Amino acid sequence: MKIATVFAIVFLLFEGCGNAPTQRNQNNEITWVVNRYAQLFEIGYTRTDTFIKLYTFSPNSKSQTPDRVVVGSFFWGKSQQIKQKDFAKIANRNRFILLSTVFSRFFVELKQQHRIVGVDQSKYLSRSAFPQKEKIPSVQPFGEIMPEATLKLNPDIILAYFVGNQEKTNLSRIQSSKTHVLFCQSHLENHPLGRAEWIVLFSMLTNCHQLETFEAIEDEYTRLKTELLKTTDSKVMINLPYSGTWDVPKQNAYLSILLRDAKTQPVWLENNSYPGTGSAQIGLELGYQLLAKSDYWINPGMCESLGCIAATDHRIGNCSPIKNKRVFQCDATMEADGANEYWDLGAVHPEYILRDFAKIFHSEHPEFSKHSYYFYRQLK
Repeated sequence: MKIATVFAIVFLLFEGCGNAPTQRNQNNEITWVVNRYAQLFEIGYTRTDTFIKLYTFSPNSKSQTPDRVVVGSFFWGKSQQIKQKDFAKIANRNRFILLSTVFSRFFVELKQQHRIVGVDQSKYLSRSAFPQKEKIPSVQPFGEIMPEATLKLNPDIILAYFVGNQEKTNLSRIQSSKTHVLFCQSHLENHPLGRAEWIVLFSMLTNCHQLETFEAIEDEYTRLKTELLKTTDSKVMINLPYSGTWDVPKQNAYLSILLRDAKTQPVWLENNSYPGTGSAQIGLELGYQLLAKSDYWINPGMCESLGCIAATDHRIGNCSPIKNKRVFQCDATMEADGANEYWDLGAVHPEYILRDFAKIFHSEHPEFSKHSYYFYRQLK
């Protein structure tokens, strides 16, 4: 059964969006829907209520498939009390504060931006999505949340994420019976479609009917990936050294998966180097060696031109990607105040990034050559 069909049944049952179907869970036990890619949220339902569980990955896990830890359990619906005591009831889902521009972009995609009453820093919102972004209250203008200013906005739900335990603790203090803090660790999803699948959760939270959006994203991503199988691999390097180290994504990291799906060979991952997710640091000398045997180079730090890159080190100026002008930066949608759609729209629509990669690495392909870049541009 397609995911949109599954959740359409859920909406019809619990959101008053039409006539309820005859299929019901007579025992009122929770039925959990299996995600396609996302690992850090779950949605379940009974005949009267909707349930969600939110997770993060355990920082102490040594496994290549890290353990999950629950960071929140909630429900809404007709029941006042349920036998699952660890679920907190959400009474209202109308006023949201979003502590990530990625969450804000999901709301735009779902046409639910009218529910946003505050954000972390409005300057990082894309003006194309939020033309009047200066009028949206910022509750984290200097990095840490301002509790009083946040609560004055009377939010029903605060969608947050955390990196460290102290940050989680600070955000949890704002929670009350009227205001729920939901930790959405979507940035830890390693698969590009895993991050995009969070649109299903936000669809449930906002009681809207855009569940087919994820299927459209998945279908186009899969179509591009299949078409890319017809091309020849290209060797690619990434990033620029900073303070003596060169950060690269590991084997199962988000960007590594995207690059492999784009039919490239990330040179730092040869011989199954750097297993796992997240990033690794390599030395400068190794970085220069890898760059020397690359055909392409993407995301070269903050540099906006080939001259900027060459000026960082004379050895870089002689590499093949520089000489052949095959260096690409992800700042085509950068705004003057620092907002860049690559970080938020790209998380919601990984197929846009994959399409850019298809044009960068395989411009000889008839379909890819005719596309225009969305996030990337070729440096000169």
